[in-house]
Amino acid sequence: MVTSIAPRLSEDRARRILKVAGRLFAEKGYAATTTTEIAKAVGIRQPTLYHYFPRKDSILEAILDEIMRVPTEMAARVAATSDPAPVKLYRLVRSYVMFVCTSPYRLGEIAWLPELRGGAFQSFWEGRAELVKLYRRLITGAIDTGAFRRVDARLAAFDLNGSCEGVMNWRNAADSEPEALADFVASRALAGLLADPGQLDGVRAAARAYRDPAPFDPEDDDGRPV
Repeated sequence: MVTSIAPRLSEDRARRILKVAGRLFAEKGYAATTTTEIAKAVGIRQPTLYHYFPRKDSILEAILDEIMRVPTEMAARVAATSDPAPVKLYRLVRSYVMFVCTSPYRLGEIAWLPELRGGAFQSFWEGRAELVKLYRRLITGAIDTGAFRRVDARLAAFDLNGSCEGVMNWRNAADSEPEALADFVASRALAGLLADPGQLDGVRAAARAYRDPAPFDPEDDDGRPV
């Protein structure tokens, strides 16, 4: 992942540049979007844009870094606990769905940009693959302890990740709060894995006791449409 630009993201203007650029990349495509268009849409001059991001690919790198930062930081928090694997998995799934629901970036369109398939942004896919590997390790560990029924851990990990990311395709139509969607997806995932589904309430309660915050605050905005 790219981290050299991350310290600047605390600045409101830098954050707005990324949000606007993300919208334009999603709507027009990366190649068809110019830095001139981005600067104009943000309401700044092009030299000012270059002060924050010296190249167009720097903007996309920063967006991808922000996208991966949230699940990566959550994985680190979960790994630091001594909770059983089902509780860790519930927290990870819930957080990822909350991320999908509250992110200012249009994740579906961004992830399908053809430029991301090249080597220049390989770290994005590597980071995503690491999350799937973590799911697989947790599922395998829970199977070994008897907490999960015996399933193909590799396929279950892919299915779990797909369930989280798939929310971006229907969350608007669902017309539900992010917390409700996150708990629904996490509960459904764990219910299908637990050897004793009756343990779900306990797993859910232990995971929710952490009161993990929303990855992005929908109210933390400059009020202008992006």
